[in-house]
Amino acid sequence: METKHKEFTIEFYTGQIGAAGDRGKVSDLLQTLSKKRQRPVIEFKGMNHEIRDLRSHNKGASFTGVFAKYRADDLPHAGAPGKKERELDLDEDEGLIEKNYFHYFKRNELLVYQRNGNGSTTSRLAAYLSDFVNETVAFNPVIQEHALRRLMKRGVTPKSLVLSIARPTNPDLYPDNQWNSQLFDVMNSIGGVRLFVRATTDIRSTDATRRSLHNRVKRAVAELIDMEAVTVARLNVEEDDITHPIDLLMDRIFSKQPVEMKGRYPVPESINAALRKGREEQRQALQAYFGAKGRELA
Repeated sequence: METKHKEFTIEFYTGQIGAAGDRGKVSDLLQTLSKKRQRPVIEFKGMNHEIRDLRSHNKGASFTGVFAKYRADDLPHAGAPGKKERELDLDEDEGLIEKNYFHYFKRNELLVYQRNGNGSTTSRLAAYLSDFVNETVAFNPVIQEHALRRLMKRGVTPKSLVLSIARPTNPDLYPDNQWNSQLFDVMNSIGGVRLFVRATTDIRSTDATRRSLHNRVKRAVAELIDMEAVTVARLNVEEDDITHPIDLLMDRIFSKQPVEMKGRYPVPESINAALRKGREEQRQALQAYFGAKGRELA
């Protein structure tokens, strides 16, 4: 039988606990969870979520696991074109499982995450961990060094924003950020399937507050680019009276890797190998991102 492969996208994030990253380490939290015989099951938007197959390696230096979502309502039927459809034969406590495989590294608090449009975003994983630890957990996308420095540097002000967003078919992918949620509320309220946003400032105004967007747009856009539904995300920022464009999709660090499939399902050993290969492929870009001496990748 011919071995089939499917290409998966692998993305990179840094984890933190607390708004300033001063409330602990995500790696320590995962170490605690790895010692539990049963990880907590937490409900979001009517669906249960759970970290499965969590393993600690080299005394907590790294972790492998699966973030699983259980869909129990509005389940599809099985069938083939032209044939009679049938219900799925599931027990009362069962549902469809959507998985995101991930690796996590204590050094640099680096998350390597498999994208799955039917699964969960890292924002949902962050919410799951936040619920468990009762602190705010966040995963920030790793973008090219030059773009990141401009985006987050103090004194850099956002001047204009362009977004193009499709309405997700997966309700678990809806954002948690208040500003982003309001965007989707507007789209849903008028029956739209795609929203295009262009926000500009009044460059002629003598009022400084009218010549720049609120800084919270940086965090809002960082969450949005975690979604496949976003096809355009450009932010112009001003630094030393010079305007620089940042393309937050093109400037992200990611990798595409082939994964061996067994029927309709990825082979776990193959997808874990793909996560490792993706990290190795982007080693140079990741090292440039983390930068400081002594923080090289393991």
